[in-house]
Amino acid sequence: MKGNAMKKKRKHLPGSRTDWALLDSMTNEEVLRRALADPDAQPTTKADWKRAYQPNLPGKESITIRIDRGVVSFFRSRPGRYQTHINAALREYMDECRRGERPLPGAIRRAKPPARRAAEARAGFRGKRGR
Repeated sequence: MKGNAMKKKRKHLPGSRTDWALLDSMTNEEVLRRALADPDAQPTTKADWKRAYQPNLPGKESITIRIDRGVVSFFRSRPGRYQTHINAALREYMDECRRGERPLPGAIRRAKPPARRAAEARAGFRGKRGR
């Protein structure tokens, strides 16, 4: 190599038809000039990128979330893209919360099952602050 910082050590795959010795002897400028002369190796244009697939669509955010195995299995067993179905279910829940048809997520976390509330009421339990 002729002092090219861009070139990296690479594994030579068996059956490769690339002349690595020739490539290693060329400068970056020579590689670029030859690539531009190849009609199948032209740089992309803005028009090319307008048609490109965007994995993170505008308005969507990639996150990491922990979900129960059973919930993930259920959505994965359905036809189609499971993440799209999970998003639709969460959106429907969000819309119901906004319309006042469902309790907000914090209220769910603090709510006790009806059987536990009834048992605590019979025992005279008034919570942590009521002692």
